[in-house]
Amino acid sequence: MKYEFFVAKKYFLSSSRKHFIGTINLISIIGIAVGVASLLVTLSIFNGFANVSTDILLNVDPHIKIEFLKNLDDTKHKNIEKKISNFNEIKSYNFYIEKKCLVQSKNSTQVVFLKGTEKNFFNKLDIYKKKIPNNSLPKVYIGMNLADKIVAIIGDTLSLMLPNEIEKLFQTSLPESKEFLVSGIFKTKNIDYDANYIFILLDDAKSVFNLKNNGIEILLNDISKSNSVKEKLQIDNNIKISTWYDLHKSIYSMMNLEKWSSYIILSCIIGIAVFNLFTSLTIMIIKKKNDIGIFYALGSEKRSVKKIFTSIGFIIGCIGIFFGLFMGTIFILLQYFFHIIPLDSSVYIIDAIPIEVQWLDFILVIFVSLFLIGTSSYFAVSKFKEISISQILK
Repeated sequence: MKYEFFVAKKYFLSSSRKHFIGTINLISIIGIAVGVASLLVTLSIFNGFANVSTDILLNVDPHIKIEFLKNLDDTKHKNIEKKISNFNEIKSYNFYIEKKCLVQSKNSTQVVFLKGTEKNFFNKLDIYKKKIPNNSLPKVYIGMNLADKIVAIIGDTLSLMLPNEIEKLFQTSLPESKEFLVSGIFKTKNIDYDANYIFILLDDAKSVFNLKNNGIEILLNDISKSNSVKEKLQIDNNIKISTWYDLHKSIYSMMNLEKWSSYIILSCIIGIAVFNLFTSLTIMIIKKKNDIGIFYALGSEKRSVKKIFTSIGFIIGCIGIFFGLFMGTIFILLQYFFHIIPLDSSVYIIDAIPIEVQWLDFILVIFVSLFLIGTSSYFAVSKFKEISISQILK
């Protein structure tokens, strides 16, 4: 152990027993601990909400979405499909059709999105079904919120009209609507889908409305490889490829902005606590003038003496960081396992505030804390410039 740290430890223990400086040190430790704990918990809560959002969005959305910018012939469809089938990273894929349409029930009319997709897509939806009499009409599945809007239940008949048919309202010919049977009501927890989407089998969308595929939706074995697969799939200028992040970039950008804004603001709490540390070190340096003179007389360099008081600052700061990380971790574990801060599940889609710890958060919290502590200690020991060594030695 170098003598600078040994002396720093002795000074810290002795100063803690002195009422005034000991109180300032305690306030510094408590302030740093509260700031570190608050920062760690806040970042973990933002991580939790980001994960919940991703789970909800990917419950329906694909990992990669290929959109055909114009109608492609069957040969190009087969070329793209052949390319996709050669990727080991791809778990499954299906063609889809998506159009805006006008839906009319007995009680209401609403503009919605009609999405035709393959049968395996419906396996991941939470669909409420019940037995209905045999009917030759093609089947559709509507979102729970949409069902409330248009007052529709399973077994009802809906009329759907595409935009090209709506245009006929302003012409001499009469628009033609198609009738469908409500076969199920789904709930995805994604309000956009639950309130604005009607799902239909891809073959029914093609046969009833004479539509062609709008693109391909892809699921991956590992979602983290989305960007690399996207780059490899860019084989035609007539297609647009988007990852799950691209589809919701505005949401994630807003969440990141909120997260890092909170990081900066809560770092200021640690900064305020560190100001007390600066005060404590400054007073200690002034009170230890005679000891400083003795160190110089014994041949200590100015740099070594500065290191003693800088070490005191880091001792106080590290104690605060340790207790802050301990308190933050305890709170995170309690929330994760026991949901000590619940949410009303009738209002929110989750029953408690979500939380998730990432090692990067620990590193960032420790880094900003040590940086502020180091800065405070540096400015405190700069007071040595105001101390006259010759006057002390006299």
